[in-house]
Amino acid sequence: MSIHYLAKHHLDHGEVKCLAISPDKRYLAKAGRYPGLAVLEHKGAEGFKPIKQLEADAQCCAFSPDGCFLAFGGKTVTLLSLPSLKPAGKLKLSNKEPISALAWSPDSTTLAAAAETKHHQSELAIWELASNTTVKRSTEYFSKGEYSRPRIIHSMRFFPDGQRLAVTAWGDSFGVFVYDLRDESISRPSPKPIAMLHDTKDVALLEGGKELLVNIRMIGGGSPIVEEYAGQLIRWRLEGNTVSKLKTPEGYRLWSFALHPKGEHIALCAQKTDEESGLIDDKALLLISLKDGGARRIVGADELEGIVAYCFSADGSWLAVAGEHNRLIVYES
Repeated sequence: MSIHYLAKHHLDHGEVKCLAISPDKRYLAKAGRYPGLAVLEHKGAEGFKPIKQLEADAQCCAFSPDGCFLAFGGKTVTLLSLPSLKPAGKLKLSNKEPISALAWSPDSTTLAAAAETKHHQSELAIWELASNTTVKRSTEYFSKGEYSRPRIIHSMRFFPDGQRLAVTAWGDSFGVFVYDLRDESISRPSPKPIAMLHDTKDVALLEGGKELLVNIRMIGGGSPIVEEYAGQLIRWRLEGNTVSKLKTPEGYRLWSFALHPKGEHIALCAQKTDEESGLIDDKALLLISLKDGGARRIVGADELEGIVAYCFSADGSWLAVAGEHNRLIVYES
């Protein structure tokens, strides 16, 4: 992939938590601290111009795949119609903190939202837009047997069938699972310690949902198997329920990743490490080949200090990256 600058922009205020690009690449949305939501419109050679702001404390935003809605997660989920950006509906959860994750079904008929409740549990809501009905599940439901509760759901992805959700979470030994909306069953990876890793973050679907890619940030126990996979990107193949590690550059601490829509590469936010002094470089964004693990540097501290959020456009031709001090760079491939 060849990548070059498309535009640079300075976001007016607020910490950036999440970026999203509309399917037609007309809009770019930012969620974070005040203003919670900022929507920018792409004006060609003029770059990006702010056109909408909502005051709130937010963690996430997501455009529907059909390009008709923008979902924004503050204390509630606010749905905005496109292109008018007028309110189109709200969803309330029993949350203590802002909505932590959003996911659209491929046909844009269902929106999943998750948040931490006042009892330090996680609540997952499945919102059917056509009938305006909502099914909610708490971590009391998700914890079964030897597995304890997830407190914060970090990310979710719908499978192509729109009937299953891949979920990653932080909690007491509860990391990754697949939730089937049809029979409300839960699947976890094997061996069991992998499912019980303390903190998993991003999740992506490979091969049309036959395999999941998950990053493991922390460990949740002293098991040798857990120790082996901690701080890694793991591939969970659902058929056969097997787990393997993805090859990534040595000498880096992994923070987060985003899958390129064509499924051949990931953008990986990582930080160089040294055995004696620990972290020795600011976060950089690397492009990693899923085929052979080959890596190239896209964004470094010389261009964007403190990478905090990034995303690909639906067609994979844009990569938007936000850094500290509200700087935004959009690359085109």
